[in-house]
Amino acid sequence: MKRVATIGFFDGVHRGHQYLLQQLREVTGEGGTSIVLTFAKHPQRVLGRKDPPPLLTTADEKTRLMKSLCHIEHIEVLDFDQRMAGLTAEDFMNHYLHSTFGITHLLVGYDHHFGRPRWGESIENYREYGKEIGIEVIAAKQLPEIKISSSRIRKLIVAGEIAEANNLLGHTFMLEGKVVKGQGLGKKLGIPTANLSVNDPQKMIPSHGVYVTTVKFDGKLYPAVTNIGHCPTLKKAEKISVESHLLDENFPSLYDKEVEVYFHKRIRDEKDFDNAEALLEQIHADAEIAKEQHREIHFSPEDAL
Repeated sequence: MKRVATIGFFDGVHRGHQYLLQQLREVTGEGGTSIVLTFAKHPQRVLGRKDPPPLLTTADEKTRLMKSLCHIEHIEVLDFDQRMAGLTAEDFMNHYLHSTFGITHLLVGYDHHFGRPRWGESIENYREYGKEIGIEVIAAKQLPEIKISSSRIRKLIVAGEIAEANNLLGHTFMLEGKVVKGQGLGKKLGIPTANLSVNDPQKMIPSHGVYVTTVKFDGKLYPAVTNIGHCPTLKKAEKISVESHLLDENFPSLYDKEVEVYFHKRIRDEKDFDNAEALLEQIHADAEIAKEQHREIHFSPEDAL
C-alpha cells in the first residue's frame, strides 16, 4: 500500500505548509496513507542555539490545525533529541522512514533539508538514498506568487501586524490557557477582565498593545478587546499580562476555566495614562472600536481550533 510522508516542524501550519500538505494528499491518492512526521520540540532549542524562536503553535495546536485545515489524520510527533539530531538524512530515511513507518514515497518541501547537514547535499542525494531502500523521493512545488515562512510571520507579530500575520497563516493566531485571578483592578473600574495564563511558556505573545479579539469558551465565541503589556497606569506589573474584556454583557464567569483568545486586529500601543479616569475613558473608546470592527469580522466556531 502507498504510504506517503513529508517531514518538517511546521510551526504555525501557515499557508505554505498547507499547500505542501495539499500536495501530500494529492500524491497519496485514493487508498493510500498520508503521514506527517513532525517534532515536539523546535530543533534549534534541542541543539542549544542562542535565542530559539518562540512558537506560533504548540504541538497540540499544530496537530489540530493539520487535521482541521489539511485533513491529515496520520501525524507522528517525534521526540527530536541530540541522538536524532546526529543522524544523517540517509540514516533517518533508513531507520525512521523505511524501518519504522514503512514509507514508500517521500515528499520534500522545495527548500527543506533534514538530517545532520552534509555539504552540498540536495534532493538529488535524497533520491539516491531512497532508491537503495525503495522510497521514491518527490520534490514539492512552491506556493505560487508569495513566499511564506514562520520567521516572517513572527516578525509581523512582533511588529503588531497581526492582521497581516493572520493572512499569511491562513487562520487566526491564538493563545490558549487558563483564566487566573488578577488584582481585580478592571472590575473596580467597571471593566472586568479575564486574565490569561498561557499554557505553554514557549508560545509567542503578540507585541504590547490593545487588540480586537474573540474569546472561545465551552464551544461558544465571545467578542472581546484584549490588552497585552504591563498595565503601566494602574499596577506597572513586571510580568506581561494578557487581559481580555468581553464585550457581550451576558457572559459566564471564566475564572479557572480553559479558554482560547483569537487575535484579529491591533487597535493601538499600550500607554501610560495620567490617571485612572483617563485610562477608563480610553478603555471605553477601545471597546467601541472593537465592537465596530467585530461587525466586519466573520469568525465562526469552524474557524477556531
